[in-house]
Amino acid sequence: MQHPDIANLHARIANTLSRYAWAYDWDEIHLIGECFTRDTEVIFGDTGLKKGRDAVVAELDRRRSIYRPKQQTPWHVSTNVFVRPINETRATVASWYSFGTVEPGKSLTALTSFGWYDDVFALEDGEWRVATRRVLRAGER
Repeated sequence: MQHPDIANLHARIANTLSRYAWAYDWDEIHLIGECFTRDTEVIFGDTGLKKGRDAVVAELDRRRSIYRPKQQTPWHVSTNVFVRPINETRATVASWYSFGTVEPGKSLTALTSFGWYDDVFALEDGEWRVATRRVLRAGER
């Protein structure tokens, strides 16, 4: 199905992906919940399925807490956002991510993780949010 305004849809979804990365990287976890639907389901490769916005935010906060004692800043780079509308309120979205960390006063020297998000976005309360997500390493399908 061709969405009537694919450019606007793409921009709104890309903005949600950017909000997710910035909120995680700058340790503003309170903003990350806005990226997920209330009944979201996210499959993390190492910890499995988390159901519901609160469970997903708690998992992301747990993951982010690893970097706090070291004063490291995670660094996400999201690219190649490919949006395919399903209908007026849902779309499949694939996007690449690269991930590394930066220590205070130093430059990013290496990216430590590459992969992609296999998402279904849903329109909820006027916002495009992740309804389902699989976090996959590069090369996984």
